[in-house]
Amino acid sequence: MRQKIFITVFLTILILPSLAWLVIKASHNDNLISHFEYDLGENRALATMPEDVELASIATDLDNYYSDHVPFRTSIISLNNKVDGSLEDLYRKGIQPALISLAGKESGSTSGLSVAELTGKADDSDSGKSDSDLADETTVVTGDHIFEVIEEVAPSCTEDGYRVSQCLDCGELVTETIKATGHTAEAIDVVEASLAAYGRTKYQCDNCGYMWFDDFEDKIIDDSYLPVNVVNNQVIIGRSDWLFYTGDNSVAYYTGENVMSESTMADRLSKMQDLQDACDEKGIELLYIIFPNKEQVYPEYMPSIDIVNEDKRVPVFAEYIRENSDINFIYPLNELMSAKIYYDTYFPYDTHWNNWGAFVATQAMYEALDIEQTPIEQVGVTKIDSYIKGLVATGALDPEKFTGDYDYEIDYRPIAGSVTTLGVKGMMNGYTTTYQSVSNTKLTDKDIVFLGDSFRVSMIPFVEKDFNFTTFAQRENWEEISEAILDTDVLVISAVERFDNDIFKRIPSIAKYIREN
Repeated sequence: MRQKIFITVFLTILILPSLAWLVIKASHNDNLISHFEYDLGENRALATMPEDVELASIATDLDNYYSDHVPFRTSIISLNNKVDGSLEDLYRKGIQPALISLAGKESGSTSGLSVAELTGKADDSDSGKSDSDLADETTVVTGDHIFEVIEEVAPSCTEDGYRVSQCLDCGELVTETIKATGHTAEAIDVVEASLAAYGRTKYQCDNCGYMWFDDFEDKIIDDSYLPVNVVNNQVIIGRSDWLFYTGDNSVAYYTGENVMSESTMADRLSKMQDLQDACDEKGIELLYIIFPNKEQVYPEYMPSIDIVNEDKRVPVFAEYIRENSDINFIYPLNELMSAKIYYDTYFPYDTHWNNWGAFVATQAMYEALDIEQTPIEQVGVTKIDSYIKGLVATGALDPEKFTGDYDYEIDYRPIAGSVTTLGVKGMMNGYTTTYQSVSNTKLTDKDIVFLGDSFRVSMIPFVEKDFNFTTFAQRENWEEISEAILDTDVLVISAVERFDNDIFKRIPSIAKYIREN
């Protein structure tokens, strides 16, 4: 009897949630369904039922599918995250500081760079107005001459104007310079220095709309000792609650522990050169880009981790490439660090850069390709709320405790447009999808093929306006756009730093394809 009761209770516990979920779904009550099922911000597609049965992986595939489709999945995960997050919060903010104090730890190894170190200057001002000393009269009596203005070009903020006068009696001509007026400064965005931001003011000229930054102040740096807190074995909770990813050996890139041997660098350079030679034969301009991991750009928010080697993996390889080849390669760390004194370039709660970071990297790419660039001061930037909070979900953290994430809307060439022909470019759905577009108002007649990872998605809105024909694809899917590669003018192969190994898996097959077709 006891065994029958146990079996009945067990089956009820096993089956009842599924039955309840079916009833809720069948009710078609959107409010009720959304209460239990909502977007966790995982930045990934849920597992699908495997179509092909492979004995080696079927158990894992089915487990992944049912884990992603269990009844009340969202509610269960959220409740678990809240409980775990509350305990983690209590430890980090209550118990851990007391333990650090008892241990006598006072400072850590976190570093933050000053405005002068990031930009090479402390004052970026273009302001200042000068008035012309010339009168506005159209007729001026000078000695025996009576001059009348016959031609005048008004000065602008930055360029002198001139005035041509002629004597009414003798016809003598006199040309006078009217000095540039200088910009009229109006503060349109003021940020005070804090733990979260560099202090600076953005100005805009009332007359011509020119924008510039000035009145810089260094960010306040917390250099107190902060132990490494890793949650869910994947996410570091840093200073000011910034989150960093530990996967793909990211920490070793940060500490400098994984610098390549010279033989490895030589082998990789040989692969790069082989693709370069193949592109040269077809008249394709080739550019390699490695984008910095977030912690390289924001060491000030990392916990107290000792840097083993200041000469880190990618910068060492970049120097090796420069010394031993003419290959076009960039690692835009300096550009992304310098730009963060204006606006943050990466998300606090995600591994990716935001729209501002993507714009800055795009301009660095244009410089490497000798394409017209837009000064970063001359675009309108509006701070907006962000839904990209992937590390909150990855770390199984309570999203209610991580609400300060944000992005920026970049007003870049607003009159430019494109005609989309294929694909999705959104951050949530465009990670692996090929995307192509044709520009109506291009900066260059060149076509571009861009192979990369998820970091490429935020660059699309800028690049597609500027190139004649644009193709973006995930590196491993390059064969889907192989014909576009043969027809393109520019080929860019990129990876975020922690995926740099993947570039060299693709290069030989791409080089072989280009050479044989």
